[in-house]
Amino acid sequence: MDNPPEHWDIAIFGTGLSESILAAALAKAGKKVLHLDENDYYGGDSASLTLLELITWADERSKPTQQKADQTSSAYLLAQCKSFIDIQYGFPSSSDEATPDPDFMKDSRIYAISLLPCLVPASGPIITSLIASGVSRYGGFCLLNSVAMCTPLDDKRPEDEWELKRVPSSKEDVFKDRSLSLLDKRKLMKFLMFAASDAENPPELEGQEETAFLDFLERKFSLPKSIASAISFATAHCSHIADKAVPALQRLQRYLRANGRYGNSPFLIGHYGGAGEISQGFCRTAAVQGATYILGRKIEAINHVPEVPAATAAKTESGDAPKGPHFSIRLDGFANPVTADVVVSTDSYLGYLNSVENRASLEPNSMTNGAHYLIRGIAVLGSPIKFASAGANTTATQEEAGSSAGSETNPPEEAPGTCLVVFPPVTFEGKAMEPVSALVMGEVSLSCPTGRYVVYLTTLFKGDDSATSPPNPSELLQPYLDRLLRFTSGGADSKPLFVCYYNQRLSSALGPISSTGSGSTILRLNSAPPMDAPLTEAADGATTEAERIFWEIMKFKTDGDQDIPEGFWPQVEQDGDDSTGVDEEW
Repeated sequence: MDNPPEHWDIAIFGTGLSESILAAALAKAGKKVLHLDENDYYGGDSASLTLLELITWADERSKPTQQKADQTSSAYLLAQCKSFIDIQYGFPSSSDEATPDPDFMKDSRIYAISLLPCLVPASGPIITSLIASGVSRYGGFCLLNSVAMCTPLDDKRPEDEWELKRVPSSKEDVFKDRSLSLLDKRKLMKFLMFAASDAENPPELEGQEETAFLDFLERKFSLPKSIASAISFATAHCSHIADKAVPALQRLQRYLRANGRYGNSPFLIGHYGGAGEISQGFCRTAAVQGATYILGRKIEAINHVPEVPAATAAKTESGDAPKGPHFSIRLDGFANPVTADVVVSTDSYLGYLNSVENRASLEPNSMTNGAHYLIRGIAVLGSPIKFASAGANTTATQEEAGSSAGSETNPPEEAPGTCLVVFPPVTFEGKAMEPVSALVMGEVSLSCPTGRYVVYLTTLFKGDDSATSPPNPSELLQPYLDRLLRFTSGGADSKPLFVCYYNQRLSSALGPISSTGSGSTILRLNSAPPMDAPLTEAADGATTEAERIFWEIMKFKTDGDQDIPEGFWPQVEQDGDDSTGVDEEW
């Protein structure tokens, strides 16, 4: 493909959620943005994929990582093979688990399966950006309808009987809950009032900086272990049994205040897979503001050019040519390289950097003190989860089918279209397990056909060092999926229609800013989900990371304080006859 030489202010590699938010903000700020992705779809590691696309994604990243990069290899895919490991998928309900049922696959294009399953807090950075940027008009959302805890009736025998209990979502729910004593209700309300207060340096937190949140609840507020566990893992969404009290309380306060903004839940779920659809919305906004997109093209190299001959520094017909140090980007199928003053790269594209000073400091392996992973599972179910009626519990044993789950006095109800089931930490088969979350999405999320349910299983693994290998994701998560199946209308004998398990490596620190000269720089963007509360903090974390990079670019690419924007997003202008506020439009 013959292309004229063209120069951009910023080139961004990857169209994940952080990168897409950044591109839209920079384009709205008047910067000339080039946005590239080797995938032929938007979203990168945050994408929403059909079933066939997910299978292709898994196959491409299951290739051996020992192969050496050559002229035909993709450095991007080699990096992806290191970030997503131990990938395995199958079709358990099919006669041949390796081959899908044709009737099941005929609806494969209706699915929108997210590589970044997340809950969007009703108040926070991502909601602010969606409204201020106007991206909210491009997508839709539904509420997270219910949260439940799935716990063993006997902690010493977790392989036997389990119960599924809704977590109260309001003060009214607390007082209606017949499983709580009056004394426990008073203790719980006392804590919730403390958590929602604006008091600075409350005495309850004095000396508690290193105390685990679970211990803090039991010691300072005398809460029973069952209630403390529900608050820690189903309300504050702690991802580790040793999560500290202060950050957990800060999250909990934000969630409590977000509850009621758009309904009886502090969380929203994006339609069509969530994060991938939101990423596309920000890319669309960036394109409207003048950003250029190149998808599905292999990147051959990113070279730093320290000097530019005077003859090529003049203005050309296609626009401004680089006048100083810059980056030259060679793309497969393009006759001429494209150039940019600033490069923003995620870990997956660092392998293309050539002739860049301090490249080693940007490598992801040098940024981790230990090997940290999200253990992930995706399952498609053919029957809904059954919940007990309000204030009651649903129980199930290994022998029980879904039709018999629950008690005669409290018949189970069909689960709402979206729900979150949390498995608190237990000791199972001699191993101490971290909490596991199961986010269930039905057709109301527009991510699956009628009568189907997509389940996202997630737990955290923290390795002691970079050489520590994570557990087999299937062996770790399959027992939790089996427990969840006991509460479906199909019962314990039912099998998922599709499963996919994998481990996703996380970065434990932000990358440095590596300046290659006075006229050009490269910035490393951390696109991985956070280790703390990855399900509820992923979207806000992506927005915060985008804003961090945005201000670094603004400091680098502006001459004088008068050119620096006043905020991350320009103020939204309302039409003269339109009295509707931004929140009301949203």
